Amino acid sequence: MHSGALLSEALRSQGVFPAVYTASVFAGERSGNLVEVITRYVQYEKTILTVRKRFLNSLIYPAFLVVLSIVMVVVILTYVIPRFAELYAGLNTALPVSTQILIGVSNAIQSQLILIVPLTLGGIVALKIWAGSKSGRHWVDELKLKAPILGNLWTMFSMAQLSRTLATLLQGGIPLVAALEVARDASGNRVIGDSIRSAIGQVREGKALSDSWERTGHFPDLALEMIRVGEQTGSLPDMLNHVADFYDEDVSIRSTALLSWVEPVILIFVAVFVASILISLYMPIFSIRGSMQPT
Repeated sequence: MHSGALLSEALRSQGVFPAVYTASVFAGERSGNLVEVITRYVQYEKTILTVRKRFLNSLIYPAFLVVLSIVMVVVILTYVIPRFAELYAGLNTALPVSTQILIGVSNAIQSQLILIVPLTLGGIVALKIWAGSKSGRHWVDELKLKAPILGNLWTMFSMAQLSRTLATLLQGGIPLVAALEVARDASGNRVIGDSIRSAIGQVREGKALSDSWERTGHFPDLALEMIRVGEQTGSLPDMLNHVADFYDEDVSIRSTALLSWVEPVILIFVAVFVASILISLYMPIFSIRGSMQPT
């Protein structure tokens, strides 16, 4: 700043501020409405954080159930079943097939535990490293969009973030092409980001934004129609905000409905799993007790 550089340039040189923020500050400096632009950016951040927090909070209970289920399965396989195996070993009696399978699986896990743990941890680390690579991130992001049920939710969530970011930049006075370049990574998905990159060239050639996005095949039809209306009426930023609001609400409703089904499904799976194990473990006891009954 002491050397006469613009505030936006000074912020950009630090490398810690989001591109959306530095672009908004630049637009405010150029238009003379820096306070208004920063206020609009603060509101944008509040909205984005509220949506993300609401979505993440809805995942807490299902994630807790999954972790609890995994812990329970590990305890059953490594502690409970071996105790029953020791009991049945001293009875010298034939065991049902299901009981033999359970004991065999438990023994195999215990005998190979020294290999299973490091291999599992190594696999997780290797998967994380691969997912952090360029090809890995692209593959994961493409899987997110194509996944059954969840893919549609992720597409709408990405569309909401992208639309809100683009609207904020356009309202701040950033030209459309420059706004697209800044908002390219705002969707949180590299596949959609690549689609935006290919659409930027078409927008430079004078094509409409809605037509350029439609050719990529990664944007919902409803969003494209709303954006097309915004372009024709000269209210593209407002229409982009409407798109973001619509998809934020739609994601919230659909994710809540989906999670209302996920929780009972997890509980039913755990109940069936535990019941199956208990029946298999106690069947030999019932058989021995029946053989001891006087005829």
